[in-house]
Amino acid sequence: MFQEMSAYVLDPKYIKKEEEIIGAMTLEQHKQLSQKYLDESKMAYLVVVDAGCNAVGPVQ
Repeated sequence: MFQEMSAYVLDPKYIKKEEEIIGAMTLEQHKQLSQKYLDESKMAYLVVVDAGCNAVGPVQ
């Protein structure tokens, strides 16, 4: 985020303003945006677990 702020010469309060906008959005607005811009067929899933956790078995 800071790299984008520097590259695009964004206002130092950019992050705070974005947090306020996102925080003011309803769940329905978040869903609409995700349906518009996110394509599940192009997503990769990453599962991260504690190295000491053996709940799913050893990695092969």
